[in-house]
Amino acid sequence: MTTRQSKKYLSVLTAFIVCLTCLGCQTMNLTPVNNSDTPAPTNKKVIGQYQMQLIPGFGKPTVEKVDITEPLSVQDALEAAGAPSKFRGMKITLGRVVKDAGQLLKLPIDYEVSTKSIRPEQNYQVLPGDTITVSPNRSGSIEKVIESLTGGIN
Repeated sequence: MTTRQSKKYLSVLTAFIVCLTCLGCQTMNLTPVNNSDTPAPTNKKVIGQYQMQLIPGFGKPTVEKVDITEPLSVQDALEAAGAPSKFRGMKITLGRVVKDAGQLLKLPIDYEVSTKSIRPEQNYQVLPGDTITVSPNRSGSIEKVIESLTGGIN
């Protein structure tokens, strides 16, 4: 094999490897890593934590402790947990320990299904140590009619 033939052979082999590599990436749906897409680390100070409890009608309840890094409303916490997409109507309770009394205060929160939001006067700020409990709202119109007819007897 001459030098000219070996250079041509090497060029063809290099082109083949490049093509094979590209085809392999496409069939495996691999994309090159772009460091500009990586979010920059946030240096936000953690103020505290709250607890989010999601209790579905069926399935296993989830409990998650979430860091508070900035002022947060109950509506913000619900959206961050994905509750509006998991529940149509929601029964929401904010549990807060009153430090001076050492008692648990349970604040019921009304959720408007039509606007997918909490009433503004009940959209409390979430504080460290709070517990937000979300479950399906079972008080639909049929349930209300049955309750009014039976007097609430189950």
